[in-house]
Amino acid sequence: MAVEVGPIDVNKLTLVDRSHWGRVRVGDRDRLTFLHNQSTQTLNLRKLGEVCETTFVTSTARVLDLATVAVLADSVLMVVSPGMAESLITFLDRYIFFADQVTLTDVSAETVMFSLMGPESANALKCLGIEVAAGVVEGTIGSVAVTVMSGSGLVTTGYTLIAAMTDREALWSMLVEIPALDIN
Repeated sequence: MAVEVGPIDVNKLTLVDRSHWGRVRVGDRDRLTFLHNQSTQTLNLRKLGEVCETTFVTSTARVLDLATVAVLADSVLMVVSPGMAESLITFLDRYIFFADQVTLTDVSAETVMFSLMGPESANALKCLGIEVAAGVVEGTIGSVAVTVMSGSGLVTTGYTLIAAMTDREALWSMLVEIPALDIN
């Protein structure tokens, strides 16, 4: 499914619905070691609250996908390319051995993802009650629980917000009320 997005002015505060991107939750005790062994990033050294990019590759170094990885308290949340969550899970599942304690869950359909971009994105989130950080924080906007990751998915200042799909309309309604917002 093609999604049309108009031009984005990196100098304006812009809101983009990126829910068509994939989201994979990796859980259990061995999650960081497992992901470290399957990707190009030193994920085994990552700490709670960190966000980084990694590339998943085959044994012959063919690129499967680029992912943004956020280390949460009880899991790792990965943002992957549109349509890649299921195939990446299928690929990774082949490398979970009997003793490994790792779970892989496609949470794309049960979550929504918006990116708030531009130089005023941090201030906009502060106005909504979210203290942003260089990494990932979990909080609430109104009564909606959100995971906020630094980075917009583009080479521009911004944040990515992930929430339950059931909160889609409520979260969108609060975000579009931000003054000086350009909705894309």
